[in-house]
Amino acid sequence: MTTGSSTNGLTEYIGTNFSGAMQGNLIAACYDGRVLRIALSPDGTAVTNGVETLATGFGNLPSM
Repeated sequence: MTTGSSTNGLTEYIGTNFSGAMQGNLIAACYDGRVLRIALSPDGTAVTNGVETLATGFGNLPSM
């Protein structure tokens, strides 16, 4: 998958909040000011349902 913008931060969500719905997802901070949620297959080898924008408006230097 591509984001169309430089991805400057990436982390795996390991928390159990949201009834575990985001556990194992990737959270990416992009240079265009978006923070993305990337849902992965259970084995982590494929993006399952595309990319969801969690937040925007962070300018071009988001931090995680």
